[in-house]
Amino acid sequence: MRLEEAYADGERTLASRVASTTPLQTARLLDALVAAVRASGHQAGVLSLSRRGPIPLDEAAGVRLALALLAAQPVSKPDRIRRIVAGVSAMSTEETYYWYAKAVGPDAERVRRALRLFLAEE
Repeated sequence: MRLEEAYADGERTLASRVASTTPLQTARLLDALVAAVRASGHQAGVLSLSRRGPIPLDEAAGVRLALALLAAQPVSKPDRIRRIVAGVSAMSTEETYYWYAKAVGPDAERVRRALRLFLAEE
């Protein structure tokens, strides 16, 4: 799976990759993915292994999914991943935007580690 952030300006669209996952990582974060798809007004059935086209997400749902992906990506223990996804799901929209801005900023690795510690109590 690949999550991209897109900027549209009239006829031009610029997209940059935020995160990408392996099939195993995607399976571990399936709850967050389904929640983002449903929050964007799609049926969960649009997700399939053979799908090649993008699924447009609402901004807030995309930010929440991206934050869960960025925080949980290096974690391999399923229990910790569940705690990270649950913690991101419990955040307010403003809080997810704050952490997302930090997690893709200049100190991204340090902030992502702090977020993992905060959410998964590592």
